[in-house]
Amino acid sequence: MDFTTKNFRYVTTEFGDFARRVGQGDKLYLRALSQEKPSEKPALLADDFPTLAPDFVLPPQLSLVEKNLFSSVLRVSGPVNMWLHYDVSQPPLLVQKYLLTTSL
Repeated sequence: MDFTTKNFRYVTTEFGDFARRVGQGDKLYLRALSQEKPSEKPALLADDFPTLAPDFVLPPQLSLVEKNLFSSVLRVSGPVNMWLHYDVSQPPLLVQKYLLTTSL
């Protein structure tokens, strides 16, 4: 993915379909937005993905981050390179890596 040449397109899809396609090796990148007002309100994991939120717990050493939380953006990708996003502040990046396996 190249943000300069825009060799990608934005589409809306169901998360289950996205997860299935990523599992098949498709080159996809998910950048979740706020469910309520995606162009106005920042995404918050607890509000927008309440079933996932309990899996992301910050350690006590990062309590300052939690006290000053503005948004918690969920990003998921298949085999793609992620471009940098420039923010006003320097947000902490927490990475969860999962390996999905299935058996028939």
